[in-house]
This record gives sequence, C-alpha cells and structure tokens, in this order.
Amino acid sequence: MTFDILPLARLDTATRAEWTALSNRLGANPTLQPGWVDVVHNALGNQNEAVQVLLGTSTGELQVVLPFFMRRSRLFGVPMRMLELASNRVAYHAQFLTAGNREAVLQALLERAPTWDVFYAAGLIDDSADTSALRAMGTRLAVPLVSARGERSPFLRIDGSWEQFLASQNKKFRYKVKRRREDHVKDPAWRTRWFENDTSTDELLHDMLAIEQSSWKASAGTDIASRDFELRYHRELLPFLSDAGMLSAVVLYRGAEPVAYSLCCRSGSW
Repeated sequence: MTFDILPLARLDTATRAEWTALSNRLGANPTLQPGWVDVVHNALGNQNEAVQVLLGTSTGELQVVLPFFMRRSRLFGVPMRMLELASNRVAYHAQFLTAGNREAVLQALLERAPTWDVFYAAGLIDDSADTSALRAMGTRLAVPLVSARGERSPFLRIDGSWEQFLASQNKKFRYKVKRRREDHVKDPAWRTRWFENDTSTDELLHDMLAIEQSSWKASAGTDIASRDFELRYHRELLPFLSDAGMLSAVVLYRGAEPVAYSLCCRSGSW
C-alpha cells in the first residue's frame, strides 16, 4: 500500500468522492465524511491546527483515510506536541476509515506525521478492532499507553420499519405511543414540520435556538446560543446537511410557538 499526506484544503473533488465512497462502503458514521470534517474544523478549528489527511491507496483504489491535526498543549506543565485524530473534535461514532490492516495504518501515520510527543485518539469503541490495533501498536513500540473510559453516544438501532419496531415492544410502551399520537392528532394547536433537503435552514436554526432558550439548557449554559463555537458549528452544519441531501429534522409547534425539535441526518445505513 502507498501512503501520502495532503492538507485537507488541497484535496480535489475526485479524492473527496472516493473518501465518501470508502466511508459508505465501511458503514461509517457520516461525521467522518469530508464535508462534515470541513464543517467541524471551519467552525471549531484553529488556523494553526490545519487538518491533514493520511491517504492510503492500493492498486489505484483509496483504502485508507485518516484525517489528523497537530496542536500544542501542556501535560503537567510540560509543553507537548499533540498528534490528534480530526474526529477528536466532533465524531458521533469515531473509527479508523480503513479497509486494510489497522496496525499498518497507525504505523504509517505515526511515522509520516510531523514530530509529535503524544498521540491522542478519542471516542473509539472499547474492544473494537481500532482499540485492539492501538494497544498492539503501543506494545510493539514499547511506549506508555493510557486509556480512559468515556460514554458511548446514545442511539437506538432499529432494524426494519417503525411499525415493526413498535410491534416488538411491550403492551405498555405501545399504549403510550398510541395515546400520545392520538392526543397530538386531536388537538389542532399541535403541528409538526419536517425540514429536509432544499428547506430553509435559517428558519430551522431560529426555531432550534428559541426552543433551547426556553429549556433547561439555557439555565445550564449548554444551549447552542450560549457557546460561540456551537453556534458557528450549527450555522455551517445545517446548510451542509441540506445541500448533501442528508438533512432530516422535525420541529413540533404549539400554535406558532416552536416547543421541541429533533435534528437528525440520513446517510447510507445511518
């Protein structure tokens, strides 16, 4: 396999398309696709921490994509050069995008990246092929390896239709869903609006901010509007999702007032 490192900003359209195709082939989360990586680092990145991408090709086919960036930090007061995966900033289900040997990919990254003191990979699933490769690499290089447990992103995988999922649940759960749906339908003050492709993302963001402003998030300081980087991120993310055909958001209104929202995306099996 042949490896190369290029700045994210210099990747051409064909390479980005191959990257997306590889991501879809591996069933990876769309946050690992090039457009989403662009959004994250445009909104949250630092100009001194430009994203670079390790590309691995074999017989003319792209088989490895591993975006990363370098940053300066301190550990116990000691200056450190941190080599970080780009997914450390935002990735809902982090993984190495590779159809090849993960240890070989890690070795290629560690050897070809700029000089580093600490390699940091966040959000990898414990006991996955990725973490196994990382541990094996640490053992082979005889370097300290520190791991800390995090939290797995909460999501419910549904195999089949909603009706099939509902039928698989207990009677109490089915009754609650049916009752709430009937209450919703009977009261004309309640309505829902779907925001999908080619819809106004400005309106969607406006309603999302209004809902969060009236929720517990505002008092806790965790609402989108209270953090500049979150606001920048969502201002870039929503148009990207819409243009890419991945936007799937719904807002619940009571009269003209938005009261709840769900922001999702559709991409491949996700």
